[in-house]
Amino acid sequence: MAPPIVIGGAAGPADLTAARIRRANPSIGREAARELAADLHDILGRARALGRAEGFSAAIENGLIQTMMREIVDDRPPGDAAAYDAGANASIYLACMPTDPDGSDDLYLRYMRLSDRINGTDMVGEFDLDGPPAKKPRLSLVRDDLPPLDTLKQAAIAAVRLAQKGEGSKKILDLLPAFRESAGIYFIVDATEAHRDALFDLVQKAGIPVEC
Repeated sequence: MAPPIVIGGAAGPADLTAARIRRANPSIGREAARELAADLHDILGRARALGRAEGFSAAIENGLIQTMMREIVDDRPPGDAAAYDAGANASIYLACMPTDPDGSDDLYLRYMRLSDRINGTDMVGEFDLDGPPAKKPRLSLVRDDLPPLDTLKQAAIAAVRLAQKGEGSKKILDLLPAFRESAGIYFIVDATEAHRDALFDLVQKAGIPVEC
């Protein structure tokens, strides 16, 4: 069982996280692990603060922090059924990871870059997560009978946040994984005109009322 996560300035929790990092990746030295642990605790603390600002319940807040820690420092024994069950909703929690008030994804990019450093991967580069700020949009046919893209985004994001707080229908949380797979994006906020059909389908299936 993973140890409890304590966010704060005390040396103990950070040293414990550093030990877990080294256990997950023995090639990381002691001092490097402590630096990585400090960065991770800062990211977790900011995620917690943003979650509270969004009105996350204590259960959702704790689930998000636990998931962020578990997915970045994967020191679970192979075949650990309990750990697998605990991470069953990881994709939902991370897909709903809070962003800065301006809608930027700096926190998510920090998290993914740190994950690459800890795990020796290149997810940021492989998925072009920090690509150029402006990309030539892909041409796509847009149906005139669908609500505006921003309307669909706002409706879906609002429904997700309500569901996270235990209010309203939780159906949208069940539909999110299939939406991400079909649309090829991880966050609703990243949807473009090319995804409007899929986003409208998500909203309709979740029973979210929107105005055209």
